[in-house]
Amino acid sequence: EREFGWRTLGFHDGYRGLVEDSSEDLTVEGCRGILPRGGTIIGTSRFTPFMFDDGLDKVLSGVTTLEEVFRVSKKAD
Repeated sequence: EREFGWRTLGFHDGYRGLVEDSSEDLTVEGCRGILPRGGTIIGTSRFTPFMFDDGLDKVLSGVTTLEEVFRVSKKAD
């Protein structure tokens, strides 16, 4: 993050966060102290996009949106 200027995005509850557009930036400061606590900080779930007729479309839409955000942020650099 600091050295390369990269941004790490975590999706809450796995695929559910991607489909429901629920994510957060995982920064060095925000992740400090996780190891001793254990567990997961962004959650897990048994959610699968195949549970819904349009689930895969929503995942692909979320990925496409992320690609667009990435392109815009790279151009800004």
